[in-house]
Amino acid sequence: MIGIVFQNALLIAMLILFGSGGHLCLKKGATTLNLSGFRFGFSGIASMFLQVVRNGWLMAGVILMGLGFVFYVIALSRLRLNLVYPIFVTGGITLVTLGSFFILKEPLHLAQVLGMILIVWGIFLLFAFSRA
Repeated sequence: MIGIVFQNALLIAMLILFGSGGHLCLKKGATTLNLSGFRFGFSGIASMFLQVVRNGWLMAGVILMGLGFVFYVIALSRLRLNLVYPIFVTGGITLVTLGSFFILKEPLHLAQVLGMILIVWGIFLLFAFSRA
């Protein structure tokens, strides 16, 4: 029993890490794009696509998000959606917010920290009173 619980926890942790890492890489790469003259249409999208595939940060983000997707599908095949999704979102919010502060040097306000604490507390309550 402990083996399955550990496997599921590891599965969700990998999902959160890959997804959050993907978001941080996408943000880092997006800041380097030149989209000042972007227009919707074939030529605009083709030009943007070329910039994206040449951008290492964006490609790393796509790969990490893809790996996160794989772990998400595996988690959904084993666990309840009403538990996997809230944990995934909470972990993602927390890691992306902290990563944005420490890695991307974005501001972090007290209200955000308090909000994260409340969200994590809510997920704790969700688990504490749910039956597997």
